[in-house]
Amino acid sequence: MDNCPHQVVVCGTDEEIARAQTDLRKKGAVCQRLPFSRAYHTPLFAPVCEELRAYYERAAFAAPRIPLYSCATAAPVPADPDEVRRLALEQWARPVRFRETIEAMYGAGFRIFVEVGPRGNLTAFVEDTLRGRPHLAVPSNLQRRPGMTQLHHLLALLAAHGVPLTLEPLYSDRGARRLPLEAVLAGARLQARPDRSMALSLELPRLRVEDRLVARAAAPPATALALAPPGPAAAAPPAQRPAGSAAMHEYLRTMETFLKTQQEVMQAALSGGGRPWRLPILDAPARRQTDGSLAFRKDLSADEEPFVLDHTLGGSVSDDPTLRALPVFPLTMSLEIMAEAATLALPGRLPVGMRSVRAHRWLAFAAPRLTVEIAAAPRPGGNEVDVRISELREGGAALLTVEGTVVLGDRFPAAPRAPALEIGATRPFRWKPDELYAEGRLHGMFHGPSFRGVVSIDRAGEDGAEGTLRVLPRHGLFRSRPDPAFVLDPLLLDAASQVVGYWTANALERGFVVFPVGFERLDLYAPPLPPGAHAGCRVRGRSVGDDQIFADIEIVSGDGRTLARVTGWEVRRIDLPERFYAYRLAPRDVILSTPLPAPAPARDSVLCRLDLPERLLEADGRIWREGLAHTVLSRGEREAWRALPGAETRRTEWLLARLAAKDAVRLFLKERCGIRVCAADVEIGSDAHGRPVASGAWIGRAGGAPVLSMACGGSVAGARAGDLMARAGGDGDLIVATALCEGGA
Repeated sequence: MDNCPHQVVVCGTDEEIARAQTDLRKKGAVCQRLPFSRAYHTPLFAPVCEELRAYYERAAFAAPRIPLYSCATAAPVPADPDEVRRLALEQWARPVRFRETIEAMYGAGFRIFVEVGPRGNLTAFVEDTLRGRPHLAVPSNLQRRPGMTQLHHLLALLAAHGVPLTLEPLYSDRGARRLPLEAVLAGARLQARPDRSMALSLELPRLRVEDRLVARAAAPPATALALAPPGPAAAAPPAQRPAGSAAMHEYLRTMETFLKTQQEVMQAALSGGGRPWRLPILDAPARRQTDGSLAFRKDLSADEEPFVLDHTLGGSVSDDPTLRALPVFPLTMSLEIMAEAATLALPGRLPVGMRSVRAHRWLAFAAPRLTVEIAAAPRPGGNEVDVRISELREGGAALLTVEGTVVLGDRFPAAPRAPALEIGATRPFRWKPDELYAEGRLHGMFHGPSFRGVVSIDRAGEDGAEGTLRVLPRHGLFRSRPDPAFVLDPLLLDAASQVVGYWTANALERGFVVFPVGFERLDLYAPPLPPGAHAGCRVRGRSVGDDQIFADIEIVSGDGRTLARVTGWEVRRIDLPERFYAYRLAPRDVILSTPLPAPAPARDSVLCRLDLPERLLEADGRIWREGLAHTVLSRGEREAWRALPGAETRRTEWLLARLAAKDAVRLFLKERCGIRVCAADVEIGSDAHGRPVASGAWIGRAGGAPVLSMACGGSVAGARAGDLMARAGGDGDLIVATALCEGGA
């Protein structure tokens, strides 16, 4: 706390404070250890800020109506209420720059400083800071004077300095008093005697200590004193002190009041109105294993974690907005789980980094709910925890999903200044800020509102990109936790990874669809920023291979310091077939199947042939097949798909046959009726004879449904959608089979 030129409060370990006292006393300074041990206004207090975050997010903030300065920045508070909230929270872990703030206000033209609050100690700080310069510093309350009396003195001083005042409210509830003139005159005669009271200045005295006292203070004590454990100080009458220590004693009394106020605020914040604080995701009880590790089991679902509906493999797939593409659990949310598990394994520490993180498979919500098991094993040394996340499948199989090492510490390391990003061969960025999350764009981003943290891409080139990120609100991410206090900031980390995706989409001709698979290390230098704050993101490509890309990511604060750094961020390049990729971008407008000319017996029909590479459908744990199913199947068809028995090849044929049939119906509706529909809005059932039947909300507009035939063999499928009045039969199936053979099936 930098209060004024003659008063500074420093914080550190016992050893650091002892050394500082020795050095300062040698130079003639008066030092006094303060009676508290909480590291307010230092980075050591950052972990508590995370617990306070939910309290501040619930509190109502508004834009200042008059200029308001922050002692965290020594500058005016921004007009954005979220920025006001951020500065209020960050002040707990940042130095109090009171002297610099007064200097900044003085430089801006302020000359009158009124202290609103008890005691009037800050007025002395202002006097010391502005000593010798024209100003007025006056308190509104003093211990030695009744409150109304001091208020009148304050108003009189302001009026004398030309401040316009409206004094009527001061007397609105007071009537005139009748005073006996004789008593008043007698009192005046008594007051005419010489005033022997002492006039005290509000300025802090300049304290000077004789050299012999400095030498005596620096000498080692003759005997050691046993110190009692810190506890509540008993009230006692103040001892007589030399005048030189009066200022320090008064300051300690002020600090005691200040600490008491802070304690009340913290208790209110951390209690949350009686609601115990808990981690956002990992709220399940832990099991202690025989090797000392912790194990957790957690159910994940779109009902409890609705943010997964904003992180899908595709955009809008239906006219029904509640029917979504395949939700995928974000890697950065897995990192949050790992960090939460590590803090439970080593309580009292905060995550300051991660090492050797590897994502082995997707966590996809093929079913409404999935279960994961988390194992957290502390390493010897007490500051690293190995964490593994596995998906539990039916039958008890555990499939390793993500693993890595979480590094913990007592505090965040000092934030380094971020290096400038040099981009070679810069090129124009293809998309405007309002197009970054627009569906149908070539970049293929399908993030919903919960993950739209990229404000703009400001520079882009062959080997990197630079963008602006926004810290997103956390309301609505969880059903039962309206104000989650994350250990990390998974939303901001996800936004930073999106900048990598925008860079590759802008710079590469092929294989620009990328998905993260891990990184070498993550280093954190500050607690999460509050919602509404902005940060820079700098992506520097390290190597671009045929299958993989490595990059370094830097998240930078407004003053140019690194908030987080990811080294060796690795993404895998995906070469999707051109038509398949186009279908992901616009499932309403693109037909995935290939239209074929109808043979003579079926001139009024539409014939489609679907041929997808088997390697695509089987790759990455069949994630693309599952994503395709969630793009083309209706709600009822999805349930049938999940319950479908038999081998995986049978499931693939079932899916492809229906997709070919849906494409045939969609093409028929487009060409014959001018109706565009999504595949998920065309449901394929069967009639009493087992023949395929199409249905959907579009039937009324089309005047009926076309007659269907379909067939499938391996990864190739075909379908025919005939005239509305046609009758299906063996000829239709024969036409489809013939088309498949002629297409090379």
